[in-house]
Amino acid sequence: MKHPSDLIIQKIGQLKGDSPEILCGDFNLPPASDPKVKIAAYLNDAYRATGGSRF
Repeated sequence: MKHPSDLIIQKIGQLKGDSPEILCGDFNLPPASDPKVKIAAYLNDAYRATGGSRF
């Protein structure tokens, strides 16, 4: 059985094109967890990309 993160990555691959993809959700995972690391390999974290600023 695939982990949900693998299904998310599969869907991202199907949608990739010229437009940006946005993935929203509360994953309740530690930053270094395998699923979050896998997803981060395909997408940029907006929080990190903005220097960790909330506003």
